[in-house]
Amino acid sequence: MPQFYHNQKKILVSVDCIILGFKENKLNVLLFKRKFEPLIGEKSLMGGFVDPEESVDDTASRVLLEYTGITGVFMEQVGTYGHIGRDTGERVISIAYYALINMESYDERLKKEHNAEWVDIDAVGKLVFDHNQIMLPSHG
Repeated sequence: MPQFYHNQKKILVSVDCIILGFKENKLNVLLFKRKFEPLIGEKSLMGGFVDPEESVDDTASRVLLEYTGITGVFMEQVGTYGHIGRDTGERVISIAYYALINMESYDERLKKEHNAEWVDIDAVGKLVFDHNQIMLPSHG
């Protein structure tokens, strides 16, 4: 396959998912503690890098499946984040999606595996990178 853009620098593209659920009339968001650098142990939205053979929509669905065990959920693209210093690891552009899931359909085994927790949207606290802005753009 010809290399048409070989002189261009490569930039990583990721997807960040705002996974929401309701419990007792309260909106919650699914967060996890990062198991890898940069910012290991800090709270983060669920996310992943776009593979060369998949669309960004497919990446969002894959991330949702990997972290929740749920498929077939409506996901909407809500923004793109590309500030040069937004990720302390590399130059990363992130496309944000949100999904509203039934919290009771969530796979508890995956919750433990990914060190995830449901957090009341009003009590989220500080997240990695620009994830607070991604989650609540008007409050970022």
